[in-house]
Amino acid sequence: MKVYATAVTTFAAGHILPGDSMCGRQHGHDWTVRVVLEGNIDPKTGAVADSHSLAGDLVRIAVELDRENLNSMLPAVTPTCEGIALYIRERLLLTYPSLAEVEVSFGSYGARVISEKR
Repeated sequence: MKVYATAVTTFAAGHILPGDSMCGRQHGHDWTVRVVLEGNIDPKTGAVADSHSLAGDLVRIAVELDRENLNSMLPAVTPTCEGIALYIRERLLLTYPSLAEVEVSFGSYGARVISEKR
């Protein structure tokens, strides 16, 4: 049986997407990040292995990004929902190989990155 464990956090940060009709000027969003692990339930803990550690690591990443200009903070990343989701996925994937997906959103818009099965 597939079991999924989810961790969610938020942060507030600004960005600019030059030439974009909505985000073409410097402004900020309240971003929501949701990550999902796929795995088996650990009989000792009753939870998907590493799910509690994942929540803490996700919050640490959010704290790093909170109140920052994402263009400056992540110069190699296009600060869209898609780009931020890929960035967070790369930060977490080595520690959490069972990472199934990362979703980043603000308001009514979001993007989801689904990890390929190995």
